[in-house]
Amino acid sequence: MFRRTKAVSDIDLSHEETEELISLLATRPEVPFPKLDGLAIGLSITGSPPLTDIPGLLAINDASPELLVLINRYAQSVQNTLDDDLLAPRLENVENLTAFGHWLEGLGLAVSLAPDRTVPLLTSGPREIRSMLHVVMAFSPVWPNTPKSQIRGQRAARNEYLKGFADETADDLLQRSYSLVAGLMDAYGNAPLLSSDNAGADHTVRRTEPKTGPNEPCPCGSGKKYKKCHGVPGRV
Repeated sequence: MFRRTKAVSDIDLSHEETEELISLLATRPEVPFPKLDGLAIGLSITGSPPLTDIPGLLAINDASPELLVLINRYAQSVQNTLDDDLLAPRLENVENLTAFGHWLEGLGLAVSLAPDRTVPLLTSGPREIRSMLHVVMAFSPVWPNTPKSQIRGQRAARNEYLKGFADETADDLLQRSYSLVAGLMDAYGNAPLLSSDNAGADHTVRRTEPKTGPNEPCPCGSGKKYKKCHGVPGRV
């Protein structure tokens, strides 16, 4: 099982400081703590620079200086503890479906900010990784100028996936998050970068095969619905 290591850096938050961060974020309902945790983990997995502006990504630069400092320290402490086998979401982040959805939103935001690594995985990565990323991307933010049809499709996919987990326990959701983190760590650790020749191109992802709907049979041949099989976040 994945776990977080004990704090080993002056920048890492103590338990008391983390609880203070959670308390302060409770006054900013637009940024649930699980979303911050998912974003921090996602930025670590995708290899984003350590000094990424976390409050800016969460659109809370107007927060108190104390909260801003704690957010940045928490995000950097997550990145500091990332190695090949030591990382996991906090247990309380996936104790219910709403919290799990917020955690996926943070992860989706991070993944959407790394097109140089995400696009190759979506277009030519292994089927299970592509399935995993399509689920994560359903929870990514809606950017300006996104076509309305795409927004509707993304929201529908998100709702379908969450419905598929409605009867799962906190332990089930936690295990899914462990598997998802492990799968993405492996995928991004070996992901090719887009070539410099294509760096300025329009990197719209185009499917090379028909999209599998949540209620359609899974392409793996299991006989289960896609949302119950390889459409499940963390299924590797």
